[in-house]
Amino acid sequence: MTQITKQTTLFAIHLLLCLALVFVFMKQFILLSYINILFYFGGGYLMAGLLLYVIAKRFFDITAASFQKVFTKTSKHKQWESTIVTERPHLNGSV
Repeated sequence: MTQITKQTTLFAIHLLLCLALVFVFMKQFILLSYINILFYFGGGYLMAGLLLYVIAKRFFDITAASFQKVFTKTSKHKQWESTIVTERPHLNGSV
C-alpha cells in the first residue's frame, strides 16, 4: 500500500468510528452531534501531536539547560560580590 492509500483508509475508519459513536450515544442522528464527536477526536489528535512534537524537539531539555546556565552565572556573580565585600579593608576613620 502506498502512503496516501494508508492515510485515506485510516481517515475513513476514523470517520466511520465517529459515525458509530453518534448512533451509540445519541438517540437519533444529528449532524451537530457528528461534528461534535469529530471535534473531540480532532482535539485529541491535536493534543497528542503537539505533545509528541514538543518531546521530539527536546524543548524541555533545552529550557532546563538554559535555566542552569543562568542560575550558575547568577550564583557565581553573587559569590564574587561576597568575596569583594569581605576582603575590603575596614577604615577606622583615620586617613
